[in-house]
Amino acid sequence: MRTYVAILLLVASPAAAHAQPGLTGEAASPAPPSDDSEDVSPAAAFGLSLAGTAVGWGGLLVAAEVDSQALGWVAVGGILVGPSLGHFYAGEVRRGLGHTAIRAGAGAIFVVGAVTTVSDCLFTEEGECEGSPGPLIMLGGAALGAASTIYSIVDAPRAATRANEKRRSLLITPAPVIGPDRSTGLGLLVGSSF
Repeated sequence: MRTYVAILLLVASPAAAHAQPGLTGEAASPAPPSDDSEDVSPAAAFGLSLAGTAVGWGGLLVAAEVDSQALGWVAVGGILVGPSLGHFYAGEVRRGLGHTAIRAGAGAIFVVGAVTTVSDCLFTEEGECEGSPGPLIMLGGAALGAASTIYSIVDAPRAATRANEKRRSLLITPAPVIGPDRSTGLGLLVGSSF
């Protein structure tokens, strides 16, 4: 439930000629704006990010078990997008897409490291396989992806809190007013919810 604090300011009155001096304005029962949406749940945002991540990794394990390339690609998509589900739920789509892009970049770095390792070890003499930078590149990509995943999951409840605070911002809306002599006018309703 939200409580609205409102201040009504008289802006103009069409019946100003009939209005008495010192017209202060009386609210013509302006209703506070309706906010049908409830607060975004931090627990739900966290749960979505955690579950999305678990489903992605679980899908990858199942794809490997049943040897399904199509399921593997769907699982990779889940691994990239799953941790951002809490941000999408909270309305922080740009942040969620940014985190997804970081994980996609980390995956690309990992693949470059894997290709470098394979090419160094399979297509050159064995002596060059030891000094290959591929494993280090793979480790860097894996670390970046893991850090982005953990950050997305941990930040999901905070995204919900930020969304709830944003809803509690200042509200300014036109509202009808009635003067002491029953003259009508247009005013501004200035309020905030808490």
